Amino acid sequence: MPEDEAKRVCAAIHKMMENESGPGTSQFYRIAAYHDKHCAHGEETFPGWHRAYLLDFERTMRRADIANGGDGNLGLPFWDWTRTKINGQVFPTILREQFPNFGGKMKQGDPDFFKGFPKFESITKGTEYAHVNYGIYDERKIEKKEFRYRVIQSAYDCLDTNEHWKAASTRNGRSVSVENSHNSMHMATGDPLTAVPIAGFHPVFYMHHCNVDRVYESYLQAQGFEESKAEFAATQKSLEQPNKMNNWRAEDNRFDAWLEPFYLPENEKYDDSQKKFVGKKYMCQDTFDTKATNFVYEDTLKPKPSQMRQMPTYALYVCDVKKLKKKSYELHTFVVDKANADSWKAPLNADGETLDWDDKATYPGYCGLGAVFGGKDTSDCANCSTRKPFLVRVEVTEAMTRTQLTRDNTVIKCYAIESDHDGNHRDGVDLDEIDGLDAPSLVGPLFENKEPMKEGASGHNARALQKYLKKFGYMDPDSKLDGDFGPKTVAAVKKFQKMTGLKIDGEVGPRTFGQIMSARLDGDLDVVANPNSTPKYKKGSTVKWFIEDGLPNNLRGHGDGASTGANKEAADCFAEWSSAFDDADLKFEAATSKADANLCIRWALNPNGALASNAQKHQSEGGDDNTAGAHEANLLVFDGPGGELARSCTREEAGKPDVQCILCDRHEEWRLQGTKEAAGKFQPSFREVCLHEIGHCLGIEHSADPANVMAPYYVPGRLALTDADKALGSKLYE
Repeated sequence: MPEDEAKRVCAAIHKMMENESGPGTSQFYRIAAYHDKHCAHGEETFPGWHRAYLLDFERTMRRADIANGGDGNLGLPFWDWTRTKINGQVFPTILREQFPNFGGKMKQGDPDFFKGFPKFESITKGTEYAHVNYGIYDERKIEKKEFRYRVIQSAYDCLDTNEHWKAASTRNGRSVSVENSHNSMHMATGDPLTAVPIAGFHPVFYMHHCNVDRVYESYLQAQGFEESKAEFAATQKSLEQPNKMNNWRAEDNRFDAWLEPFYLPENEKYDDSQKKFVGKKYMCQDTFDTKATNFVYEDTLKPKPSQMRQMPTYALYVCDVKKLKKKSYELHTFVVDKANADSWKAPLNADGETLDWDDKATYPGYCGLGAVFGGKDTSDCANCSTRKPFLVRVEVTEAMTRTQLTRDNTVIKCYAIESDHDGNHRDGVDLDEIDGLDAPSLVGPLFENKEPMKEGASGHNARALQKYLKKFGYMDPDSKLDGDFGPKTVAAVKKFQKMTGLKIDGEVGPRTFGQIMSARLDGDLDVVANPNSTPKYKKGSTVKWFIEDGLPNNLRGHGDGASTGANKEAADCFAEWSSAFDDADLKFEAATSKADANLCIRWALNPNGALASNAQKHQSEGGDDNTAGAHEANLLVFDGPGGELARSCTREEAGKPDVQCILCDRHEEWRLQGTKEAAGKFQPSFREVCLHEIGHCLGIEHSADPANVMAPYYVPGRLALTDADKALGSKLYE
């Protein structure tokens, strides 16, 4: 932006800061306070709400420019932190020059600026904004933190995320979202941006968020505006359905929600009595057309070519914003040899200050930073009161390589720095003292490498193998996960090889590894000590099936929804199963509504357990996976697409008949028959998975014959029941 235009922007913001009729009546105050009164963090509405927020700021800034004698033809600039320096500047120098302690109007000329906003009265005592602007870090510090947070990489990584809900917020923990780089830059910039309630009271907040919006716009351009809009609508429809991970409670459909308190510009009018824009409510579906609001970018990011690399290992922190009490944290993460873990202390200088941990030769175990951009009190934020725990991931792969550590002898250590909205900081906070932030787990691919194993092997890979074999029934439930590849493990491997049609030698080579890493249809046991299939329906029943709202956009097909797409393929699957039964035993028909159904198919965000639960139950090295519910967790959740594709379960509601459910994993890129799998991608076909899961809903367990539909592994093109599959069903209902 040219210097003269940048000065006009600053002058307009100064004008916005002038009170109009007493304390707390400036336009800047009105807008800045929205970030405390409203919240969209951690949900799919995050980028849309902030887009509407920026539009309100820009419109108000244009009015201020006109009041200053300008023509109002002024746009909100973005602070492009996807480039480390612009014209030699990390942070916009003009903001430091134009807003030292936010200038005279706020510091001295208008001592009542913050009256009526208790959070600031406690800071300023009604006189000045003393604690805030000095908290913006210097150039070098911002640059170092941006590097440690991997901000630029995070911004580009989110462009490749395949569905809107995963790209929009940190609610998705498996891939990178636009909210990840957003959180990191809040924490990299300093006060007041480190505190949610007061972050909007610094002008750079809006320029930071304008760049966040630019990253989001880049995502929409790469993935498609209409496709992303349809994905948003479908995901919210699915959350509207009661789901297991929410104790069978429904969530609000945020796609149909008002982005309060904002209004659409084409219907805008400025209400002098309310001192704000009013008109037609700005809804989520309105945020996908930036041209209609004249909020466009000349320069956006372009996805970078995909690079083949090993699946990373992470330090994983589980954060519960409901308990964080408005506090934010910088999580400096280290990998440490287990033998030295008890005596480890963060490297500090004589004054207790942090050192240059980026010096890899001196501090090879330093991994970087994780950002916890804290929330607000649940008593004054409806969104925070219902927000699910979210994950903060710090990649540790390179540090483990530098230190020559393995998963078996690595411990994660953290030097945490706490910030609150009063401008206070605490260095070296013990994680045990932080309510709402768990000690990190070391998570990653199930196996550290694919080196062959046989009797006598030990360590992480042997323990991971035992976890897998035990979960799916090849080892006794009471077996210990000791990491020693002994006779019991050899016997379990042989059972697995027999079950999957491999050479039975008790060793784990490339083919056995490959089979273990293959996509599974679900997480049900492969081998049951005492097989006892139990029918889920009474003989002579009619199974009435229904696909719930929220179908992924690429499974909708074209034309009449009941006769195309996933509905057509599900009907074909039920027709296939009907061939296994006489009508006197079991019949199948499509239900006309969910209320009429006794078998429902839906797409769930985490059908195999919350991601945090997966990490705690199966990924941490200290655990023996006997935790209640561990069977539901997905062992391959950090191995990329695939893993466990679906699950069947029973929905039990008091006073109502049980309903069988097929929960398909919404994280996967599902496709229909006849749609080719994209090159280099794993995209499971719905029909094969549906056919298998119907069998479980009927009460049929996994088959030991790898040729059968009821075998546990996903095989593209397996669309017809074998005689053995039919016999399993007919015998169950004879």
